[in-house]
Parts: sequence; structure tokens; C-alpha cells
Amino acid sequence: MRTSTLFNALSGAAVVAAGVLAMDLGDEMRMGWKYGLLPRQTTQNLQTFEGNLGGVQASAITKSNDPSRPFEVDGDTFPDFNTAAGRSCDNQKNKCSQAANNGPQKFEVSKCDEQAGEFMLLSWS
Repeated sequence: MRTSTLFNALSGAAVVAAGVLAMDLGDEMRMGWKYGLLPRQTTQNLQTFEGNLGGVQASAITKSNDPSRPFEVDGDTFPDFNTAAGRSCDNQKNKCSQAANNGPQKFEVSKCDEQAGEFMLLSWS
């Protein structure tokens, strides 16, 4: 009788410990990410905009190692995806304007403005 009581007590303690560890592991895996599980590779590009006027692609949006600023664009970190997408859009627009003014392809800077508008519509939808 005592063996089964001891076994039940140890089993109960193991279940409680497993629950606590699972909660800690879950918090660590999310690291402040509010959109479900994280990708395994932190270098995965979360950027979905494919416009590349003048051959200029949008900067990658990746996961940073800072839980309070989980998104990164060109070395800068951001607290939310929309802010990171805005920076990526701004960076692309600036590089696009430079390509329009100085690059071998001939197009107007106003086309970069149009592309930036499309980018922002996509990132906020």
C-alpha cells in the first residue's frame, strides 16, 4: 500500500513539473512572438513584397534575438511587424530613387513612389 502511495505522489509531482517546464518552454519558444510558432531558422525572410523596380528588392524582414523587438531590417530591430515593414519599404524606396537617378535603367522617381504605395498596401493588409 505504501509503495503505491509513494508511486502516485511521485507521478503527480512529475506531472506538475512537466507542466511547469512546458509553460517555460512555450514562453521561450515564442519569445514574445504573438503569431504562433517561430520558424526554425532566424534568417527566414518574412518579407512578402516582390516588387523590384530598377532591380532593387525590398530589404529582408527577419526575426531578431530581442524578445521586445522581435523583427529586424538591415540591422535595426522593431517592436512589431508593421513598423519593420515600413522601414523595409522606406529603404527600398530610397534605393529605387537612387537607381532612377543614377542607374543604367531609365525610369522616373515617381514610379518608385507608386511602388512604395503598393508595398504599404500589401504590408498593412
